[in-house]
Amino acid sequence: MNRRIHSIIVIMTLFSAVLTSCEKDKDEMVYLLRTTSWGDEIDEFMYDNQNRIARYSSHSRTSPNYKTVFSLSYNNEGDLISIMKESTAESIVETFTKSDNIITIKRMCLGGFCEGANFDNINESFVINEQGLPEKYMNEWRNQKISYIYQYQNDNLSKLIFEENYNTHIYSGTITYIYDDKKSPFYHCKTPKWYLLYYYGALQCGQNNVRVIIHETNQNGNSSYQKDAFTYTYNAAGFPITRETNGVVQSTNTYIKK
Repeated sequence: MNRRIHSIIVIMTLFSAVLTSCEKDKDEMVYLLRTTSWGDEIDEFMYDNQNRIARYSSHSRTSPNYKTVFSLSYNNEGDLISIMKESTAESIVETFTKSDNIITIKRMCLGGFCEGANFDNINESFVINEQGLPEKYMNEWRNQKISYIYQYQNDNLSKLIFEENYNTHIYSGTITYIYDDKKSPFYHCKTPKWYLLYYYGALQCGQNNVRVIIHETNQNGNSSYQKDAFTYTYNAAGFPITRETNGVVQSTNTYIKK
């Protein structure tokens, strides 16, 4: 074989290998949400070595000294077992007990404004599926009863069916979600999905990002319909940097790259 041709083949082979390596590195790069902010509020996240949220804080830019800090604890199976919530106003611990596919939530006041709150009378739980996604949420307290039914498509929440009863007040309906094809801010986060979805909602916690939300509700016989559309800007890896509606930026994200 001509030496020059042989050299070209070797160079092309090496170049192809480098490209393949770069593609692989890009695919394996992990992006974890560092901060998310909307209006005056900002949340900051810290992770453990398994890419689970270990701690996050929430505060106002104009009142940075008033901060709420959440510390998450896990068992050896990776289940979320407790969250310590501490602020200048109060300290509360939430515990999560898993039995088969049911997660029961309990709260205890450790001091502050929550003293006197009768947490013992609150019955709150999730039913989760095999993927760790919530199928049903239930909350009963005094004359209040709340239930959510979750439906999915491609691990994205596609529809939330809810009913809330407060004495004689009944509020019910469905929320439908339509997604883009990009990765969501918590895509690589390994914190249990039921927690992320319940506490942060579908806008942040699906596989992809919500681009349309349709609200169809009924309040004591009065029906309403609302449709909200969102657009995003993305970083080079396809994760959302900003979310906008009607040309106004609603939220901004920054990431940790690993």
